[in-house]
Amino acid sequence: MKPNIFTYATKELSQDAFFAWYFRWADPSMIGDSELQHSAQELLYTYISDYTTNIISVDIKRQYNHIDLLVIVNQDIYIIIEDKIYSGIHNNQLERYWNSISSNKKIGLFIKTGVDSDSEISKVGKCNYHYISRLKLLEHFKRCNSSNDIFVSYRDYWQEIENKRRSFKNNYRWEVGHVLGFYQELSKHLKNSNMHYAANPRGGDFVLNWHKITIEQMYKTNMFLEFSFPKRCCECRNDNEFADYFKLKIKIHLQCEDKDETRPSKTDLMQMRKKIKKFHLPEFSKFSKSLTFPPQRTRVGAYMTIADVPFSHLIERDFVHWNIECLVDKLQIYEKLLNNYKNHMNS
Repeated sequence: MKPNIFTYATKELSQDAFFAWYFRWADPSMIGDSELQHSAQELLYTYISDYTTNIISVDIKRQYNHIDLLVIVNQDIYIIIEDKIYSGIHNNQLERYWNSISSNKKIGLFIKTGVDSDSEISKVGKCNYHYISRLKLLEHFKRCNSSNDIFVSYRDYWQEIENKRRSFKNNYRWEVGHVLGFYQELSKHLKNSNMHYAANPRGGDFVLNWHKITIEQMYKTNMFLEFSFPKRCCECRNDNEFADYFKLKIKIHLQCEDKDETRPSKTDLMQMRKKIKKFHLPEFSKFSKSLTFPPQRTRVGAYMTIADVPFSHLIERDFVHWNIECLVDKLQIYEKLLNNYKNHMNS
């Protein structure tokens, strides 16, 4: 065994560099690894076949008009590449990148190696981009027999993540790959679920949220269910520590998604949170009875946790025999709880 550089080079800039390097191999002037060149050309041909069947040149531009990678084939075919690991689309960036290229020979590729979300895949398609998932990328890489250390290291790193994604049921001491597998399996049973990575000063959380309801009382707010897996869960030393960190949360968005106004100031948020804390926390705790627990702490921000449930509580501390189907049945109890609370508060 030898260390893998991508275990440490985990930022999106490192991935940008890999794809810039990888697609540069598609240029016929690059020599020394015919397998790698064929692999890069094959991936490009998948998307440029309407424009050409012969790659003469490949040029790479990074951060051109803020585009992660702009791959220019034969000097007149423009491939806009936005690649992400765990973060999501923001601020109409795909549309802006698309409109910044005036050529009528352009293709958009959205490469996502981390979390797949049905809602994000749908958004990508509406923006004229092709979605390339981790699994699709790995299936393509498997056909390449190159022994290049950079290529092999990148492929093996994401293959290990994929292997963990598939084995989460057999391992309760989860790492990132395991929780991604859990979320993807669970999302098959949840309506309108959304997976994403939430950056924060504590190291970030991998979250899955669903079942949004609107409460009219106090401030008009959205309430929803969310699984939150902090990165520090990967460092847990025992089951109890893991159970303290990984939780189902009942959260409130203090600024509804259907409102057009800008984000409230920090001072306004603090005032809103004080009123929400004084009103919803005791009311929901009384309403939910023994189904939930009060949060250990609340923080300033547009989102606020008003109750939570340790994952171990949901699976009755049986880390060996629990299954998705039984967990879904348990989660339906919490969906019904939110529905009843909505009716209670809006009546």
